[in-house]
Amino acid sequence: WSGAQPALIDGERDGLIGLGGGVVQRIRLQTRIRFGDIWALYGAPDDTLMVRLISSRSSAFQIAHYDSISAQAISTFRCPVDPASFWNATVTIGMGDIWTTEALNGVRFNIYHETGWWNPLRSCRGRTGQ
Repeated sequence: WSGAQPALIDGERDGLIGLGGGVVQRIRLQTRIRFGDIWALYGAPDDTLMVRLISSRSSAFQIAHYDSISAQAISTFRCPVDPASFWNATVTIGMGDIWTTEALNGVRFNIYHETGWWNPLRSCRGRTGQ
């Protein structure tokens, strides 16, 4: 970054760009935006993928898809997660396809439109049996 990026972009952390056939397939920008702010602005995600980190069974990240803005809000948290950590987790904004490793290691986690969604989220396990 040149240092002239908007204050919401975390210029101290690297972003990612993925190319396929010379065309940008995906992009990720690290931000200082909290997941709670995304939720307040856009509501519950339309679709969510939970990815447990292979290197640490005590952490996970979610890829929350928002169809209205054609983007993902990606946030990482420890498991079990507490409310403050969940809502205050900073978000990486993703656009385009998700990474292959995320698709292979992720589990659909569409719980946010259900009542009582906090309990399965807290354990980072989704519905019973996931």
